[in-house]
Amino acid sequence: MNKQIQTNLPISLFSILFFIIIGFPIFAVEEPVELKYKLQAGDVLTYKTKMEIISKVSTGTGIQEGYTKQEIKTTVTVTQITDDGMITGAVIANVQIKKSLMGGKNMTKSVNELMKQSGMQYQLEILKMRPNGRDLSTLIQNPEHHLSGWIVLPEEPIRTRDSWIQELSLATPPGLEPKLDALTAALIGFERVGRYNSAKIELTTPEQETDVSDRNEGKITVFFALSEGFPVRVEGIVKSKLESEMELEVRWNTKLTKVSKMKPQKLNQARSELLILENTLEQAGSLNKSDEEIKAALEKFVSDYPKSVWRKGVDGLIARFSKKEQDLTTLGERPEDISGNVDEYLSSLGIAKSDGQIADDFTLETIEGKLISLSDYRGKIVFLNFWATWCPPCRREMPSMEKLYQKFKDKDFIMLAVSLRENSEKVSKFMRDNKLSFPALLDSKGKVGSQYGISSIPTTFFIDKHGMMIGRAIGGRDWASEETDKLIEALLATKWL
Repeated sequence: MNKQIQTNLPISLFSILFFIIIGFPIFAVEEPVELKYKLQAGDVLTYKTKMEIISKVSTGTGIQEGYTKQEIKTTVTVTQITDDGMITGAVIANVQIKKSLMGGKNMTKSVNELMKQSGMQYQLEILKMRPNGRDLSTLIQNPEHHLSGWIVLPEEPIRTRDSWIQELSLATPPGLEPKLDALTAALIGFERVGRYNSAKIELTTPEQETDVSDRNEGKITVFFALSEGFPVRVEGIVKSKLESEMELEVRWNTKLTKVSKMKPQKLNQARSELLILENTLEQAGSLNKSDEEIKAALEKFVSDYPKSVWRKGVDGLIARFSKKEQDLTTLGERPEDISGNVDEYLSSLGIAKSDGQIADDFTLETIEGKLISLSDYRGKIVFLNFWATWCPPCRREMPSMEKLYQKFKDKDFIMLAVSLRENSEKVSKFMRDNKLSFPALLDSKGKVGSQYGISSIPTTFFIDKHGMMIGRAIGGRDWASEETDKLIEALLATKWL
């Protein structure tokens, strides 16, 4: 017996010492706990998110599957805490596409290039929030901070199983946004995550009727460090089904990878620069400045502060407001029976040649309430554009689209502008205010956008008289150019059998 005690004693002492140093993985808290963000000026928190997006879209030719794997490095920097507790700072997210497949095609390289050119690779968000996460206001709204667990916390101390309402959004391609606007958050327990004693918060979607056509179901688990007052890990899965046309699954895992402190001198400089940047963006919005004016103001900021800690995020903003959008996706070769110098014209416009597949048919309602189908225009050249009223490059290319439409509308040519996830009133007002007369269609649920694999807007497809895809242009263009006229004329010269 004594020998056994002597043998077990070192093991017992080691176990006790281990848990004193490391902490117990699960611990009990009986008293109400207060969940608050306990940040200080100069805090810098870095997170790494791994995300997978799986989609299945029903088309006229079967099921088209898509898969995207991406990594997001998110840095949250706190620049100031006001006397009333308001937290001011900025979030910079670096998004990298690790794999992107659409309909069996590997789009990884082109999508990464598109992200870079469109300013989506580095995304900047200026945020202000109270210690409970409420009164959150952002400039240049991106939802990446939600992936890192920056949620609204309860106003009062809570016990296990107490709940509150939470709202958040996710970053997914246009037309594939799960609606998560009424989640129930509940404190379900406590766990040790690394060196952090954490509250385990579970966010779930409300119960839904089994017979509804649109369903959004999901669960997000946030581990929130009690003493330190910030999220340390997030696990999420959301599944969406849009009628019988589309299924979407988003999975992600976020971990806090580093906590550091900005030196006082650098912090003062960062605070000053962020204030200047915030004022620049606020003035641009309040004065309704053009995209070129906003871009010029941001470029001046970069010129004045070339080594700014916010530089990469500002460069991303500049790219967003730039007119230089280029097509970055090559889908294959076009059919060889197209007459004229189509290849040359496509190349001069930066339009990728398509693989000659028949364009999927669809039926949508116009803003006037008329139902039209793509197949109605067999025998015509179709300029099919996907857009939204809030999209700067979309708005910018619209006047040139109107000029192109007026020039060729009396020939075998039709222009269809498909608005993604917007209502008739908003689109009608935009068309009326901008004196646009080409047909505007409403893809209010994003089904057709998903059917066509739209991951960025504007995106324009050229479809020949036989209904075959000729080319795809990602990003805005000057469609009133001589090169566009030549392309349309060459396509019009083809025979309709």
